[in-house]
Amino acid sequence: MAEPREAPAANGPSAAEAPAPARLACVWGSMGHALALMLQHRRMYLAAALAFFPLLSPLIYYVVRPGGRLPAGEIVFIGAMDGFHINVLPPLLGLLLAAMLVSEHVEGHTLAYILTRPTPRLAWVFGRYLAYAAVAGPLLIVAVTAVYALCLTLPGFGFGPDTLGLAMHYLFAAVLAVLAYGGLLLFIGVVTRRPVVLGALIVYGWETLALSLPGAINLATLTKYIRVLCPEESMLRSAQSVDTALGGVTLATVDVAPWQAIAVLLGFTALCVYFTAKQLEHKEFGGRASGV
Repeated sequence: MAEPREAPAANGPSAAEAPAPARLACVWGSMGHALALMLQHRRMYLAAALAFFPLLSPLIYYVVRPGGRLPAGEIVFIGAMDGFHINVLPPLLGLLLAAMLVSEHVEGHTLAYILTRPTPRLAWVFGRYLAYAAVAGPLLIVAVTAVYALCLTLPGFGFGPDTLGLAMHYLFAAVLAVLAYGGLLLFIGVVTRRPVVLGALIVYGWETLALSLPGAINLATLTKYIRVLCPEESMLRSAQSVDTALGGVTLATVDVAPWQAIAVLLGFTALCVYFTAKQLEHKEFGGRASGV
């Protein structure tokens, strides 16, 4: 008697046997989904408004000193870059945009529905990070360009190789700062339920404290490496000093070369994205069935 043959599956291969989607397709799919959600949030418009806040500096100056002459364009530009686009805007964009990219799905219990298919965790997280970079990077570039154009209308800041090189130098440092802070806040978003609070404590608390201490402790901050990449005209590159009753005291710090600063910032960003995926896999799904 002939042995009965197995009937073919009516619905094709089972879910367990279904091939995992291509990693590149997962990256683009995750990025597109994140972009669509990000552009719908009010914090996106808040971030855009804050990015262009320095454009109001001439108006504020007229209010504070009515009838007074505006300062030289170079002073305004360097002040805007040092005081806002390097120190304030990059971590602020990370807090407003990157911190919630993954954590909002964890807190809303929607992550399990998003990753029901065998989606590689690293590809999904990398797609979210690319969405942040695709929004925060151009926003920063447009904001710096607008400030540069404004300063061209002020005395002592004409268009030319010197001023254009100064702007590009600042822009390079600011973009790396945006990428690094985005990676940090992305990781913080999966290790705590209060990523904005913890991120603000680290960025505005710990980094400020560490930069005011002598020795090598400031090497444990992102600001240390970002300031190394600023142009020579930047006040952020000046030696740290403290005014005392006996006079000024210079704090001894460890020097870092620009290429070292670039390597640290890029390497730190990559590690943050990787460990975000690992932490997400461990916390939500455990095991390695879907791969990283």
